[in-house]
Amino acid sequence: PLEMHSCWAASVFSQKKNSAGAGKAVISSATFINNYGEVIKTFEGGEIVKLCLLIDAKQDISGLLVGFTIKDRLGQKIIEENNSTFVKSKSISVKKGTSVVSTFEFKMPFLKAGKYSIDLAVAEGQQEIHVQQMWIYDAIQIEFLNKDEVFGLFTMGLDNFEVAEVNG
Repeated sequence: PLEMHSCWAASVFSQKKNSAGAGKAVISSATFINNYGEVIKTFEGGEIVKLCLLIDAKQDISGLLVGFTIKDRLGQKIIEENNSTFVKSKSISVKKGTSVVSTFEFKMPFLKAGKYSIDLAVAEGQQEIHVQQMWIYDAIQIEFLNKDEVFGLFTMGLDNFEVAEVNG
């Protein structure tokens, strides 16, 4: 059992946001943390971050799916991700009355400077067929302070670029 987790130092999430779903599981807390376990809400891009969600099972859940969407100031979906690729061969079950921490670890993309919102979701089933248990619209507000020029919606963050002379 998990009594305390570094993700819950200070949640940046509000359950009072607009939400929908069947309610067999609820997201009770969520936050971004950095490699030092500090809660973060501002990004430059390229940071390794964890998005942690505390999920409470109100009923038995068979096939836990958890996801998030990063949206720009106009509400356009920039990035959408869930755990379906990690559970293709193994379904996650959660018993009624149990709380679980779901943690996504990833390299934050390089987005244009500005404010963004995060939708959070928990569902039951499989990617192809599932029932949304809770979807929270605009659950977390974040800001990108990227000073570099971004062409398009985001920049990949190239690891290398070379130019070599070719004779002949």
